Amino acid sequence: MSNIMVKKLTTGTIYKLVFIGLLVGFLPLSLVFGIVGYFDLADVMWNQQPVNGIAVFYIVPVILFLVALTWTLLAGSVMALGLWIYSKFKPITLHFSETAQAKSKLSE
Repeated sequence: MSNIMVKKLTTGTIYKLVFIGLLVGFLPLSLVFGIVGYFDLADVMWNQQPVNGIAVFYIVPVILFLVALTWTLLAGSVMALGLWIYSKFKPITLHFSETAQAKSKLSE
């Protein structure tokens, strides 16, 4: 485990981390919604119309992407503001593990 101190994180990095986390985090939930919608146990709504059956598997990834994008814009903006304010008072310490590829490049 390695540490690095940074003055501030770029806004793009914050948005990227939040988007990837939300996309992967909401994936199991969207799979459950897709399966439930496929078997007509609940309706998935798109444009005020219920969608069920095989069409759910086409709609759910679009909804997943839009939900993750919306949450990223909202939560990422708040995080970027909060981390920017925090960086005015104290540097940010990141704890990370290096990949095998990065370790091999360092040993060359």
